[in-house]
Amino acid sequence: MTYFVAPSIPSDITKQIRANYEVTGKPLLDPFYPEKVNLVLEAIECGDIFILETVNKGSPPKMSWRAFNEKYVGEDPEFFMKDMGLLLEELDSPADPDIVFDHWLNNPSPSATPSGKVYHLLENLDLGPASVVLDDLELDHLLGHIIFVDGEHPGSNWRGVKISSANAVSALQWKLTQLGKQIKIRL
Repeated sequence: MTYFVAPSIPSDITKQIRANYEVTGKPLLDPFYPEKVNLVLEAIECGDIFILETVNKGSPPKMSWRAFNEKYVGEDPEFFMKDMGLLLEELDSPADPDIVFDHWLNNPSPSATPSGKVYHLLENLDLGPASVVLDDLELDHLLGHIIFVDGEHPGSNWRGVKISSANAVSALQWKLTQLGKQIKIRL
């Protein structure tokens, strides 16, 4: 499911953001940063939109071969042991960290990815009006919109947040700071 949110910001801030963009062609972020920052989100420009990701991508969990099979492989334990060349007594021993890392990196759950973490972080904040129909947001009065995506197309498990313009990135940073969130968006 995809839905859209338009950040609610005062008209004087809107004018400041638009004026900055006309001169620099970039989002206005620095004046809107919170005094203390606990989390940095990275806005990655992809054509005309930005995709937000968490900068700290975390690290793979330490787990046993049994837990690795349950989480990433899903085979019958006997078949898994044979396939991996393990003895029964090795099933609860630590799994090879390189193999765990490869599976953790390439097969994460949608909410565990950097983009999925941003989705869950922002989805319950009062950022502004929301709608599943973009036309309902009266875009001619706005700087842009935020797009919450849970599956881009049938069969996709990508979950993330896209932002429609550089000005909407600025508006989101202003709104996060006004909500008391210690979050900094960087390009």
